[in-house]
Amino acid sequence: MNKFNIYKLLFYVLLVSYILFAIYLFWPTKQEDKSQEPKIVQKSTCQKELETSSDVAQELRGIPKSVDFSDYPEAKRYYTRITETVKEGVNLAGYYTLARWGVGTDSVGFAVINLKTGKVISFDPVRESYHLQNYGSYLILEPVYAGQTREFYKIVNDKLELACTEQSTKDMYGPIEQ
Repeated sequence: MNKFNIYKLLFYVLLVSYILFAIYLFWPTKQEDKSQEPKIVQKSTCQKELETSSDVAQELRGIPKSVDFSDYPEAKRYYTRITETVKEGVNLAGYYTLARWGVGTDSVGFAVINLKTGKVISFDPVRESYHLQNYGSYLILEPVYAGQTREFYKIVNDKLELACTEQSTKDMYGPIEQ
């Protein structure tokens, strides 16, 4: 075989392999059944309560008071994070602020401060396997893993009170592939 025929043979082998690969990529696969109705996601009881809540929070007017750690002296360990968050102003229920900090993978610590009085009304230095959300006048502890309890807290008379709980049905990271 001469040199020209070897290059010609190599060209055809590569061409056929590219064609087969393109067929493999674009070959129609199993068609999805489009006639199925989309699944309607049911809202949880706690989420419905949250959305129907008619709380009207008073807004803070003026400068926030300096932080008073007298009820939770151990919160002073997070002095900088708490005072810096207070300087940013209201972020929860009208005149409260939620200061949060990470304490490792999938864990959080937080304090709730009344900006009118400066008092720390709630302090939790470490909440393992939870993340925080604030929704209007509610503070929600979102679990990282399915099967944990999702907790909805509301501020009542300067105290964080548990308003509703429910089991989490989904993992924050989705299902684990095996």
